[in-house]
Amino acid sequence: MKVKLNLEQLIGENENKLLKSVLDCKDDSELRQAISRIGMAAISEYLEMILGKQLPTRANEIRERKLFHLIKHYFDGRIPNETEISTLFQLTESSSRTLFKIHFSDMIFLSH
Repeated sequence: MKVKLNLEQLIGENENKLLKSVLDCKDDSELRQAISRIGMAAISEYLEMILGKQLPTRANEIRERKLFHLIKHYFDGRIPNETEISTLFQLTESSSRTLFKIHFSDMIFLSH
């Protein structure tokens, strides 16, 4: 199934410029690609919710799941740095560091 999104209907010119800056996109094409990858992360998260899988109950758990999906779809498996996490989640670097440590310590624990 293909999902189409008309970004121009959702955001104005100022928001477009801000998104390009935040997501480090040079032009509208790069922005569309970035938003598409973020959209895939969001859709994956919603599908888990609808299907009753991995249902987080605390705010930190919700952020961890969002980070998991962003790593998988937006970052294409690359581990983001604390600044990237801060930017996307609108968190302080300290809070991002905590989220990062919790997320990856859980992943290490689960992989053993």
